[in-house]
Amino acid sequence: MREFWAFRFQHRESEGKTLLQGGRLFNQLAVDCYAAIEQQRLNYIKAHQPEMRADLYQGLEDAVVAGDTDASAVGRRIVLPSSFTGADQDKPVTPEDIDEFICAEIPNKNVDPLAYETVVRSMVHGPCGPHNRNAPCMVDGKCSKHYPKKFSNQTTIDEDGFVSYWRRNKPSNTVTINRVEIDNRWIVPYNRDLLVLFNAHINVEKCASPKSTKYMYKYTYKGIDFATIVIENNVDNPQNNGE
Repeated sequence: MREFWAFRFQHRESEGKTLLQGGRLFNQLAVDCYAAIEQQRLNYIKAHQPEMRADLYQGLEDAVVAGDTDASAVGRRIVLPSSFTGADQDKPVTPEDIDEFICAEIPNKNVDPLAYETVVRSMVHGPCGPHNRNAPCMVDGKCSKHYPKKFSNQTTIDEDGFVSYWRRNKPSNTVTINRVEIDNRWIVPYNRDLLVLFNAHINVEKCASPKSTKYMYKYTYKGIDFATIVIENNVDNPQNNGE
């Protein structure tokens, strides 16, 4: 099903564009197709649980071993594999998981020169604060993005799920920008592979609340900008009428 709709949603010069010109109706169709594809995948997983050895996680025996005394959680469970997008196993949970995808440090110039050049050029915040009080991020004399960050020898996750990234104090690995010495406290979190691939500013962070996801989708699907333009005759100068 996914392959069919992916084929139909493609833009082709030799074919009509009835679907793509549907506006909000096309958006609704895309959402409905996604829901149908997701349900198809879930149905497949449900029907092939024995092949995934899900029997190891089902039944009363598991509840007894785990010390689970809540009867509402006992019964036949459908186990999602780690390859299923959105499953718990698919999400970064521990600080070590986050470190595999996100970095907030200046790369070693000798080990990874390509990433180093891209980070220095595109992923340095500011500098702001006392170094530049007129920076766009400054509000009431403080950086609205809370830079510079604090040094940290390891990535941590607080009780609310917000992440403080690994930013080690390494005086030997700094760079000077606008006569200001930049260390890891000024680096915007990024994914190394995406950064090198697109050679541009790409901020990558772990979502800590639904607000981040809502903002991302709202920004992506808000539509293009429109402007209403009206051309009228110049009534003050009859010679220009009709122009």
